[in-house]
Amino acid sequence: MKTLRIVDLEDFDRASYASIGMELYNSLKSPYCSKIEFFDDGSVFLRLRAERKDINSIPLFVIGIYENKDEIIIIKALGDFSKEESSIEGKSFSSIYEIFSFLLYSLIKNDPEFLSLMEKEAEAMEEKILEGIDSNFFPLLTKRKRIVSKFEAFYLDMLSILDEIEETKGPEKRVLEQKLSRLQVYAERISSNISEIRSEGESLQLDRENKTMEFLTVITTIFLPLSLLTGWYGMNWKGMKELDWEWGYIAFIAVAIVVVALELSFFIKRGFFSKKRKGKGGKK
Repeated sequence: MKTLRIVDLEDFDRASYASIGMELYNSLKSPYCSKIEFFDDGSVFLRLRAERKDINSIPLFVIGIYENKDEIIIIKALGDFSKEESSIEGKSFSSIYEIFSFLLYSLIKNDPEFLSLMEKEAEAMEEKILEGIDSNFFPLLTKRKRIVSKFEAFYLDMLSILDEIEETKGPEKRVLEQKLSRLQVYAERISSNISEIRSEGESLQLDRENKTMEFLTVITTIFLPLSLLTGWYGMNWKGMKELDWEWGYIAFIAVAIVVVALELSFFIKRGFFSKKRKGKGGKK
């Protein structure tokens, strides 16, 4: 068994590991994702970024695991690693893979339940589409999408790291790969469902906006001729005999009623006021 040490990033003695030490330090200062690196001297460095189960972009923790021929060092870079650190204490590890698999099992232990909750929340939001979309619908949907996508990327990173670790090809590694693959497929399916729900919601919202615009267009079209008539006779030119005609006012009202009736008849025949609009080649 190799010596295991756990240190904070700022306490890591970079000078003792030559150029590799500085490379490890810089890598942990910009922990965008998890990755594994192999060096010419046979040493291995694994950067593990564990994600939070919420919208927060700050990771749960970020650590570096460095292994050479003499020792294994866990470098704490970001977040709270105390729970995992206490679980590691008193245990013996012979390789970086053993520590990685131990931590990974702990991290994904409750992920099936978590993803199931995300799926149920997505289904609940899909039902809300029929009831009516409020102002919080799309922001909440975006948050769910970001959370699920974050874990989908995490599972892909973990599978990539496992593919590069060739020292262990036994059943334990296959079981871990299968678990990660199932979780990744599950997360991908939920992410796809959320995208479909968003598309459905946007389509319904657009349809409602179109109906509103259609209604306003009909109202505008109905009153446009009336506006023309009032504007025309509102000029009060001396040559307008209708202004002095005894029945002029009644005639104007009659013309307005006839115009509105003709317009309403036109729109009704074309189904503008029916609940089920007649589609092209379709039925009412």
